[in-house]
Amino acid sequence: MGRYINSNKLNTSNVVKVILYIVGGLTGAVNLFMLMFFFFSFLPDPENRNDMGINFAVGAFFAVNLAVSILMIVIGLGIGKKVKRTQFYASIFESDTDGIVDKQELTDQTGMQIFDVLKELDVLITRSYLRNCALRRGSDPAVLLTVDNAVSGKFVTAAVKCPACGGVVQIRKGTTATCEYCGAVVKG
Repeated sequence: MGRYINSNKLNTSNVVKVILYIVGGLTGAVNLFMLMFFFFSFLPDPENRNDMGINFAVGAFFAVNLAVSILMIVIGLGIGKKVKRTQFYASIFESDTDGIVDKQELTDQTGMQIFDVLKELDVLITRSYLRNCALRRGSDPAVLLTVDNAVSGKFVTAAVKCPACGGVVQIRKGTTATCEYCGAVVKG
């Protein structure tokens, strides 16, 4: 999948997301139906006060289960967002040529404030969605791209001629990038 994506984590996350959607959706539909059924079918009879407590308890049970089902779907959406953001950041990192994605690059590529980018990256790195990278904080924040989990700062780059347009692209050896002139894929 890529040098910066933890494939096992992303695959597991996608499975969990799908399970949460299915279970949350199905149980939510059942609980909503049952809640509506009890609401409309068993409205308390003013003449018989004994049914009121039972109907309230059953209705509350289905309402709580419906809330849990909705929560499952919301958690699934959050996991899906992390997966998409991981893929987005990995594409930025893969196209980097010097091993350091600085503050300007991060804000330009994401369109977000640096504080928000660092906060999001911190979550993705600490929860192992992203690998082979580390955050540099302080007055000059950046992402340090690493090789074999050790920050080297030494990336071998080469000037590669684009097969489509002939433009020269500076790229890290062993990776692919998009030609800045025509958009074709260039292999290093």
